[in-house]
Amino acid sequence: MPKNRLAPALTTLAIIALVGPLANTAHAATAYCYIAQAGLPTGHFDWYQGENSTTESIVWRTPTITRAFYYYNVLDPPAPDTNRAYPRKNGYCVFNIPGFNWTGDLPVCTLFYYQSAHTGTPDLLVNAWYPTSWPPGGRYNSTYFMAIWNSTDIVATDSAHASDNNWYGVPPTYWGTCAIADSGSKYFALGGSALFYTGWKYPSYAVNHGQNGWYTDVSGNNAPYIKVVYTPGP
Repeated sequence: MPKNRLAPALTTLAIIALVGPLANTAHAATAYCYIAQAGLPTGHFDWYQGENSTTESIVWRTPTITRAFYYYNVLDPPAPDTNRAYPRKNGYCVFNIPGFNWTGDLPVCTLFYYQSAHTGTPDLLVNAWYPTSWPPGGRYNSTYFMAIWNSTDIVATDSAHASDNNWYGVPPTYWGTCAIADSGSKYFALGGSALFYTGWKYPSYAVNHGQNGWYTDVSGNNAPYIKVVYTPGP
């Protein structure tokens, strides 16, 4: 049964669900754990606005994690405020945070992801969100697109990369590191692990951010993961 938890220093952290345990490997004074994909499908939510509000829809697609920037231009040539989504895409990935026993300084975390294709050079923002029901579908698609778009719980940011078919690593924010560390401590004591829902998007959907047709794909087959290096507790 899903269990949410509000961390003392992270009042917006509502991303925890009890699932099966994962193993940690200890190495003397340093230990490592790997936060892997949770076995739930990765993918993206696509917002199609069309020419008027009656044609709006949001669809759910898997398995590639895509963030994209397409427009429907109501006028020809378009005025700055007439670009409608056709579609805008928010990607997502669900991670499994194992319970791990850390002490002292916060763990050192690195988010690794495999960029498989892109056009254009917008940056990346990874945030945290929480679904009310899973899997997505129907009316939840709109809810989850907006949850990702509006979330202010930033897990990681990264600059654009010019090369595809490469792994890239980026450190999580202080908020993201605290969320991972807090979840690891909780589920080390309880057993099991935590589900961590992340959204992948461009930092802004403002008209002057990016260009029509820009997109970036992160491979769902080469799934993202987070490496955690920490000092084990007693």
